[in-house]
Amino acid sequence: STFVQAYIDNMKENTSAITPKITPRIADFSASWQETEELLYDDFYNNGDKEDFESHGMEPVYIPLALDNYKSVANEQYFADLVESCHIAFFFGGAQLRHSRTLLNDDGTLSKVGQAIQNVLARGGTVAGSSAGSAVMSGYSYTDGADYSYQPMYWNQTELVDFEKYNGKTDKEPVAANKGNSLYYKSIGVIKPAAGKNALMDSHFDIRGRLGRLLVALRDTDRTGLAIGPDEGTGIRIREKVGTVFGLGGVYIVDASNA
Repeated sequence: STFVQAYIDNMKENTSAITPKITPRIADFSASWQETEELLYDDFYNNGDKEDFESHGMEPVYIPLALDNYKSVANEQYFADLVESCHIAFFFGGAQLRHSRTLLNDDGTLSKVGQAIQNVLARGGTVAGSSAGSAVMSGYSYTDGADYSYQPMYWNQTELVDFEKYNGKTDKEPVAANKGNSLYYKSIGVIKPAAGKNALMDSHFDIRGRLGRLLVALRDTDRTGLAIGPDEGTGIRIREKVGTVFGLGGVYIVDASNA
């Protein structure tokens, strides 16, 4: 199954205190998984995404935001209002840079849809995601240029993405100057309000040996913040500066503020 049931139960629990006895509405963000809106639509309505959410007791809301149409969707008030009508925003895995590109303006500021996600969180709703969908929640995020730790530690740096050049026309991700190194870029930053400080997210943490690359990325983005690395099949729910781990494994927390 795509979803860990405990993950869904925690999201539902978080909405019930705010709006009891309702079916939680969940905004579906799938841009990192599929490149075009046509493919997003097919996944949602024909390939089981809608049914998966409904089977877990939620009301899924299709958000038609992809690399090939974000310039006409991301700042459209109708879609921002649609997101704000939801209690949960959920981000699928894939390539987190696609999520950031579709939600941020060229100058790195939040689009209207991006701001709507922040507003869901600000009023007590939930923002959640798996794999790349969790990594994108940082104030900065970094690409899968290096999937493990050796190369970022060898180069001992991450490289900043020129965000404007990644316009989604070809979905050709930026390439690091140093082969295999990680790139970083501005992201949507929804963790800070809950955690009380910036946090850099990773995923598939232990099984892919990602501690090394996370240390380098934390140093290069905001060493006064935290880094959070959940194992596969594991989540962390952050609410009012408290993180609760659930699922199959553990979560690594790195605090390098005194390093």
